[in-house]
Amino acid sequence: MRNESNNLDDASVLGIDPGDYLEYENLEEFYEWVLTLKPKDVRDKGISQQALYKIKAKIRKGQLLNFNTKVIKKLRNKYTGLMLNNDGTLKVDKLIQPVVS
Repeated sequence: MRNESNNLDDASVLGIDPGDYLEYENLEEFYEWVLTLKPKDVRDKGISQQALYKIKAKIRKGQLLNFNTKVIKKLRNKYTGLMLNNDGTLKVDKLIQPVVS
């Protein structure tokens, strides 16, 4: 997991509190999960077969995904939902979307 300071000016003077970091996931796990998806798995989220195949092709080619597109946002939400326990805590210590701790 990689951290990034939210406020670099204060960090250089005051130090950094643990809550001032953004946490990012290693995206390899997300990409592997997307590659295992079938169209029937994401149809309920409104993702077409063609859109899923295009995203899979980009991943296989090693191209970067735009995480601001509707389809990727829907996949991220579905993936994050699968990674949460019933009480809202993460099953794993990784997140896809940057989250302020």
